[in-house]
Amino acid sequence: MWQRGWRPSGQSSGGGMSAAFAIRDAMNDIDEAPGKVWFWELERAVIDAGRCVQCGVCVAACPSDSLGIGADDLPTLVKMCTGCSLCWDFCPRGGLRYEALGDLLAGEQTGEQWTLNGGVTANGHSNGNGHRRDTLESARARYTARVKSAIPGVQDGGVVSALLIELLESGTIDGALVAKPSAREPWKGVAHLAQTREDVIACAGSFYNQTLALGHLDLKKYDLPPKPRIALVGTPCE
Repeated sequence: MWQRGWRPSGQSSGGGMSAAFAIRDAMNDIDEAPGKVWFWELERAVIDAGRCVQCGVCVAACPSDSLGIGADDLPTLVKMCTGCSLCWDFCPRGGLRYEALGDLLAGEQTGEQWTLNGGVTANGHSNGNGHRRDTLESARARYTARVKSAIPGVQDGGVVSALLIELLESGTIDGALVAKPSAREPWKGVAHLAQTREDVIACAGSFYNQTLALGHLDLKKYDLPPKPRIALVGTPCE
């Protein structure tokens, strides 16, 4: 396994491409994306900078299986990077700075209402065209949900579990990527694909660790159609 921090021998120290590396790149069967980004750029900007949320999406998105999960539970290079840019494109920390959302919460505490499109309006004011602009508070009220029947083992009302059960039993999805208790480490959750009501209920509740579900789970172990419809359950930080 390659170690994090590995760089190809053909790459110059200035970030350019040597002749040998250019030849290998020309033979790559993956089309080069505009503004090509390599894994070590994601590694430097996100992983080494302590911004990785361990969602595993870079591993799942890599078309050449060049990425894996290291012993430190962080994405790592396991074979030659093809420079397809997908790890950067799919990384939730590659572009959006979640730290900036703190300003929005600060606005709530001071009584300001932030609109969903990023502007600020005084309480109750119109945007001038006769339509009141949506605020964070109105969005919360609109999307609040409760289950009709209690579900055993749930932690915060069971809305997610109820939705998954409905989606599975209606045939809308073929499985739900969730977390279940680890058989070896107490209090730790591991990735699991739930395909029945009983499966969903057994996985109800929260686990306070990163499961890296997209990177760890092998869907080949499950009975699924060629193009499965999978629901993904996770917190925003995942």
